[in-house]
Amino acid sequence: MSHRELLMVEMKRINLPNMILELRTERLLRISRLRQVLTLVIHVKVFRLFQLCTFGDKQCELFVK
Repeated sequence: MSHRELLMVEMKRINLPNMILELRTERLLRISRLRQVLTLVIHVKVFRLFQLCTFGDKQCELFVK
């Protein structure tokens, strides 16, 4: 192995944990973003449900059952 190849191997070994860490944080960010979107969707559904209930809509009774 030449000096350059050794250097490349060393660089990869140093870089690998960083790359793994970046992937992990990216995945975590994506998960938290998904969670935020889901929470928003749930809030909107609940809000609509309350709107239906306050207007005394018959659909509300169907939702509750």
